[in-house]
Amino acid sequence: MKKTQKKSKFFKSLRFRIMFILFILGIVPSVIVAASIIGTYEERAVSVRISNVKNQCDIISNMLINEGYMSDQSSVSINSKLEMFSSVYSGRVMVVDLDFRVIKDTYNLDEGKTLISEDVIKCYRGEVSTQYNEKSQFIEMAFPIQGEDASKIYGVIYVNVSTNEIASNIELLEQREILILGIIAVLVIVLGYVLSSLLVKPFARVTKAIEDLTDGYQKDEISV
Repeated sequence: MKKTQKKSKFFKSLRFRIMFILFILGIVPSVIVAASIIGTYEERAVSVRISNVKNQCDIISNMLINEGYMSDQSSVSINSKLEMFSSVYSGRVMVVDLDFRVIKDTYNLDEGKTLISEDVIKCYRGEVSTQYNEKSQFIEMAFPIQGEDASKIYGVIYVNVSTNEIASNIELLEQREILILGIIAVLVIVLGYVLSSLLVKPFARVTKAIEDLTDGYQKDEISV
């Protein structure tokens, strides 16, 4: 019974309230900062990946036009470049002509088939279409194959790139975040207990002086 009363008294005490405030002031900003860092990293990593894929598509687009790949797909250098591109980015690359026909698929699944989608149609207007699917961890991009003057569209490069590497890095960052927040929480609790003890001491002396004054033992002025 005494222990329960002691606990109840502690949780209602000024010391506990000061500890709680210091804990909130120490942990909440840390959580917000950690979450914003991870969010910023993901946004930046995806942006860099999209930029790199666009650069590669631009290079491949020029090669396709210069070597006449849209009418003849026997070029060993182009096919090797497409396979390497697919392998480096752990994804899939398809080349689509103006008839919506897939003339090259690095997965060798849809060659000769028709690919009609909103992204492909946008590309025929000269627009680059990019979508990031966080759930499936993929970046989908439709890039127009066009000449240097961008006056004519020859086809579309349709790319599906994996972002598993980014997701793995985010998971690692989250694990470190939990570890660091745990360390901060322990330090805040310890420092909060020490600081609350120091901050409560003047109030304890005032309380003691008031009690002595009430009991008639204190005749001097209370000065804290």
